[in-house]
Amino acid sequence: MEEIKLITKQRVERIKNPFNELQDDYTMEKLFCFKRGMIYGIIGEQGEGGELISSLLSGRIPIVNEEIYCDGKLADNVVLKQLGWYVGKSEYCGRIVKKQISVEKALLHAIKKYKRYQNLNEVVEEFHLSPDKLHNKITKYSGEKWRASLAIGYASRKEIYCFSWMNTACFNSILLSSGVFRFFKKLKEEGAIILLPTSRRENVIGLADEAIEINNPQYKSIISENEYFIKNF
Repeated sequence: MEEIKLITKQRVERIKNPFNELQDDYTMEKLFCFKRGMIYGIIGEQGEGGELISSLLSGRIPIVNEEIYCDGKLADNVVLKQLGWYVGKSEYCGRIVKKQISVEKALLHAIKKYKRYQNLNEVVEEFHLSPDKLHNKITKYSGEKWRASLAIGYASRKEIYCFSWMNTACFNSILLSSGVFRFFKKLKEEGAIILLPTSRRENVIGLADEAIEINNPQYKSIISENEYFIKNF
């Protein structure tokens, strides 16, 4: 994969992030282009569309009226689930009754299916995971959950790594305390795309190759310029 294009339309979606919080995310008509081997900062306020973009490109939520092209070919949710990875998401098994599984079980499944690694120890060593925590589910992890989730995605040969929208405090805490940023260079060198939706451009300076402002008009209005406000204040 060399490039993925996302054409968003007007949409509002209630999405649950990795912290088990529900939020409404809005998108407008806009074209986003992402190229292999690049880290992108997606800049906007909470609800401005960053969470929805990550969720779409990881195949986490259905395409409604958006258009997504992978190397010029129209992609569906099946393709996006094959390519994309939402970092921090819980892993489940079962077709009828979904049951959350441990990091160890998710890694073993990925190793068996995609054969990127020979055994579990290789993954544990490369991503500096704690062997005594592998029996935990992603939701039971603290800072290490981001490395564990990234490890599962990498073992599964994913090409697009999408993070949830993060405010400045959360962004700094997640990237620094987890040390997950240390693996970004390796992913870039292998042609992966990394999306980091966050509140401020300053958060991704020196980290992202490109910062893209969402610039949703709904979030750019100034109350003091509103005619109703001027008339009645």
